[in-house]
Formats: sequence, C-alpha cells, structure tokens
Amino acid sequence: VRVRDFGAEARVEVDPEAVPRLLEDHVRDDVVSHLHWLGYSTVTLDPDGYRMGALNDALRRRDGRGD
Repeated sequence: VRVRDFGAEARVEVDPEAVPRLLEDHVRDDVVSHLHWLGYSTVTLDPDGYRMGALNDALRRRDGRGD
C-alpha cells in the first residue's frame, strides 16, 4: 500500500490484485474516513494499482515527453 500526498488529496495505491478488496463498501469507508480524519479533503484510488515509477510516467506524460 502506498498513499501519495498531493496536498489536500491522498491517492491510494495498492497491488492490482487488492483493488477489488479496497472497493468493498466497509473497507473503502474505513480508509476514506481515516484519511479525512488525517486532514485530506479528497481521497482517490489509483485504478492501475501500485507500481514502481507510476509518478514518473505521469510527469513525463504531463510534460509531453510520452512513455
């Protein structure tokens, strides 16, 4: 599990196999509630799951450098 801190947004990344578990109502509600308690106003789940280098890929796309 990784939580990326984007200021007011927390982006949750889990192993791709764990994404369905995190989407179960009671699990999702607990995670979102706790992250709101920590001060995040927005909580998102990365649908691609945790993978090394994901932020670097996103930054390259944003800067127009492709993959």
